[in-house]
Amino acid sequence: MEINLIKIQEEEKISADYNIINLHGLSKDEEEIINPLVPPTSGLRMEIFDKTESQFNMSLNKLEHFLRVIKAVAAIGKKELKKEQPNVLIVADDRYSATTLIDYASRIFNYEQYTIYHQSREGEVVQGTSYKRGLSRMSSPYASASSALYDNIDLVLMITASHNSFVWNGLKFYIERPIPISGGVMQDVSKLAISLSQIKLSKSYNPIYIDADARNNKYIRKIVSNIINTDVLKAKKVIMWPFLGVAPELKNLLESYGAEVIIIDESRNPPDPTHGFDEKKVTDLMDENKVKIAILLDADRDRLVFITKTKKGYKKLTSNELYTAMMNILSKELDKKFVNVRTIPSDPRCDNGALVNFITGVGYKHLGLIQFMAANRKLPQSQLDTAILYHKDKNNYTKISSVDDVNVVFNKLNYTGDLIFVLWEESGGHTFNILEAEEENNRIVLKSKYPLIGDKYPAPAIIVLCSLLEMGYDLIDYLDETIKGTRTTITATDEIKLKYMSYFSQKIDESIEIKGKKYHIGAFSNNSDKTAIIYFKSEDSMLYIRPSGTGPKIRIYIFGNYKTYKQELENVAKFVRNLELA
Repeated sequence: MEINLIKIQEEEKISADYNIINLHGLSKDEEEIINPLVPPTSGLRMEIFDKTESQFNMSLNKLEHFLRVIKAVAAIGKKELKKEQPNVLIVADDRYSATTLIDYASRIFNYEQYTIYHQSREGEVVQGTSYKRGLSRMSSPYASASSALYDNIDLVLMITASHNSFVWNGLKFYIERPIPISGGVMQDVSKLAISLSQIKLSKSYNPIYIDADARNNKYIRKIVSNIINTDVLKAKKVIMWPFLGVAPELKNLLESYGAEVIIIDESRNPPDPTHGFDEKKVTDLMDENKVKIAILLDADRDRLVFITKTKKGYKKLTSNELYTAMMNILSKELDKKFVNVRTIPSDPRCDNGALVNFITGVGYKHLGLIQFMAANRKLPQSQLDTAILYHKDKNNYTKISSVDDVNVVFNKLNYTGDLIFVLWEESGGHTFNILEAEEENNRIVLKSKYPLIGDKYPAPAIIVLCSLLEMGYDLIDYLDETIKGTRTTITATDEIKLKYMSYFSQKIDESIEIKGKKYHIGAFSNNSDKTAIIYFKSEDSMLYIRPSGTGPKIRIYIFGNYKTYKQELENVAKFVRNLELA
């Protein structure tokens, strides 16, 4: 495939140290790309290439969309930080447009008086692969965590489009803490980006290089040491297939435990193992090398698929199953005490093993908040206002809107000691944090043992899962097989997504019958009482309907009877698809 990159013509200022890019005007459709009607789960994803059968051609207008947003992030970031010369870490995954966007971003931030930091190791060759690390390459989880692991990093700009196809790229940014920016700050960025007519950027910049990968791996080892003994990984072989790049940071992490990592060096488009792949290719390699575990990863390193060798043959497990089984083993067999913070459409089969359950909206802009609230950390009010946060007690749901609400939950629990906070989402994101619950002045107070990560950070879970599997645990034994979950999608523009949500919002608390099955219609709303997720509840199933924040789709999820769940999902999806929306 031929990759054609471009550079935008710059107006050179001879007597100054900056150039100017004069921007094209935006159409109404382009404005909605930068300020979408349905907010993304995190950051902003936009197309940057036009694709033919044999070429990826970078588009001038689409590149300008990115530069607008980057300029706005730099300006709004300074305003939020209240600093004249902040520090920014600018990194990207291995997408074709990465180097172009890193260079422009570094020059734009440099003009705004930021000190530029890059991830080191450019040119690094990973043994056994054809991979050569490009400019400031880093995985999204390690990038966001760096805002907590480095005291001097004020803002992180991560250039990635996660599991989207290669015509896309995206921008995630983190200010002071590793929680994706949302709410009013994101709106301010979009509005400023749309209003720009020109961009000033430095002619050059001199980045400071840091090895944030190494610091992340050191931190991960501390987290994991509080959860499980990893000695069993020594001299074990693990196959890893990253669908973009070769994940050198995870390879180094596994090798630090004494494991031998075999890389499948083959990128896939889209870089998403849940999209489908050649399973036989993996299992043949497992047989050839006598390997028990194969790990498949998307570009963000959070959409996980494991293939494990069991007594009954090979078994493919997706994120919902992996995390549910893992937490059931940790609580039942290893007596670990955990707080379960999961997205609303995720698997409920580990709820009974948790001391406390919270459910949230989709994405870490919701998930990441609970632990910061539990640790009495101050958060921007706009993030709380747009968050979907509930305490789940059996089948009752209580909305969480303040630190006091969270404190009430833990004081009723009246537990002291280490608590493993588990943050996870149905699409694959997972994060472990360790908090200590102590009694002070007749109240339970939670304090973080290590820097808190409020974004997807699945590497610790990967190490724990590998350790459990090598200990001999069969994950399937810890899943209630009478309940099954899956999802489907319906194609819908942002405008149609909003029409679906408006339609069902008017049906809340009503009953409906689909193919002879009766459902109660309910909803979860944010702290501003805006309906965000619709649910259909029957006697033996729960379905969730929500607009996707990462593409033109409505997502429909089901957890129901293992014999009928697929047909039931098909029936409901057909019903929704056939609605006549004015």
